[in-house]
Amino acid sequence: MHVAGRIDRFPAGLSPLRSGINEIRRSVEAGAHEIDVVITRGHVFGGRWQALYDEVAAFKQACGSRDMKVILGTGDLLTCAMCAG
Repeated sequence: MHVAGRIDRFPAGLSPLRSGINEIRRSVEAGAHEIDVVITRGHVFGGRWQALYDEVAAFKQACGSRDMKVILGTGDLLTCAMCAG
């Protein structure tokens, strides 16, 4: 059976980075095949691309060889234009 884990940063990615990394490691140890992560929206909206890259790279490193799906939570945005940049 294929098992996916997600880190508890939904929807805005506001929990601390270290917490997310620890959750990923626990999910991997528990047998997750895929990890779903939520990126920090503030990095996207603020144009902080290096911070976003560093965050995603840290998550991927914690995932090891597991698949990782990256999510930008957009449910409470006023318009989709806010994500188009």
